Amino acid sequence: DSVGGMPCSSSFHPAVVTATRMLTPTVRHVTLRLQLPEQQPAPTFLPGQWLDLAAPGLSELGGFSICSTPGRLATDRCLELAVRRAPASPPARWIHEACRPGDRVSLRIGGRCVLRPDEAATRPLLLVAGGIGISPLMSIFRQRVELAEAAAAAADSLPKTLLLHSAGSPDELAFRDLIADECSRWRRLEARWFVTGQSGERIRPDYLTRLAEELRLSEDGWLAFVCGPPGMAEQLGDTLMAAGLPQDRLRREDWSLGGETDPS
Repeated sequence: DSVGGMPCSSSFHPAVVTATRMLTPTVRHVTLRLQLPEQQPAPTFLPGQWLDLAAPGLSELGGFSICSTPGRLATDRCLELAVRRAPASPPARWIHEACRPGDRVSLRIGGRCVLRPDEAATRPLLLVAGGIGISPLMSIFRQRVELAEAAAAAADSLPKTLLLHSAGSPDELAFRDLIADECSRWRRLEARWFVTGQSGERIRPDYLTRLAEELRLSEDGWLAFVCGPPGMAEQLGDTLMAAGLPQDRLRREDWSLGGETDPS
């Protein structure tokens, strides 16, 4: 199913938890495998989308961004989530306190802040994440890694991807080691990290303004994705547009302290 051209599940699909581990002191990583008949095709999604999760015993749905790629879903029917601890959110609390391998859940896919198939290999990307806002951007980043692996010797011809990630402390920079490893492998991938709690290093508007000029965001077909806590996506997105990025090349998404929000 799709809404406005975006993959969207109108019904829930059964899945089972296959693995869970702490990714940072406050973020738990969960792997889900869809439980569908072999002959039934798995639902599809686009990098940047989220899912509604129905956990056992809970009436409230959890909305969590997908941090794995559509390629993984197609090959082994698995989806990955990175869920921040949020005591006010029963679904997030279940994931942190009760979720175990073998648990059965249901899910449906939605969301409009996506990287479209016609853009995946053709556009340079600026990915700006605050805290757990890294989750949907990891799906996009990992897809770029898959494209580089498929291109092999031609990987240097792929468009550039620059990821900026800020967190309150170094140990809350989820996926940092994985990102650094991939950036060391592929010349067209780059990442920069900011630790706000120690030195006050933030992804500040004046920094983004200088970066936009350096990258020629207004001229070279860049797409920018900004995902973070309330206010961040709005402020930094407005900064990028003021620096010349056309509005139709900006995608932004906020998340709330009570769990991720439904951005649609």
